[in-house]
Amino acid sequence: MLKRRNIHRFKRNVTNATPVRRRIMIRNIQRKINLRRRMFALMQSEDRKQTSEAC
Repeated sequence: MLKRRNIHRFKRNVTNATPVRRRIMIRNIQRKINLRRRMFALMQSEDRKQTSEAC
């Protein structure tokens, strides 16, 4: 399962930032989250392929 990351630092940065900077940070964070999910999905599909080939 994909582990959740600690977001305490992100929340602290967001509360002290300007609205424009906040939007940029949120966009960057979402991009990282999407990348991690995509990589995790690829890893899962590779594992499934390997287990199906082994059977």
